[in-house]
Amino acid sequence: MASAQEGIFGPMLSIVMHDTDEQAVEIANGTVYGLQAYVFGANVDRANHMAAQRAAETVLINRPP
Repeated sequence: MASAQEGIFGPMLSIVMHDTDEQAVEIANGTVYGLQAYVFGANVDRANHMAAQRAAETVLINRPP
């Protein structure tokens, strides 16, 4: 998806459907960008596990930008 791969000027939210946590991490890591990432979820252990796999300088869990 171009919006997930190219720099966009201005605020934007992309929603990409996934079937598994592993697929979600693969999609998130499939870009050249990655200075900061966010993981949102009700299960903190699951969110921590996903954050540990995310290739980004900083990963915030359940914190708005």
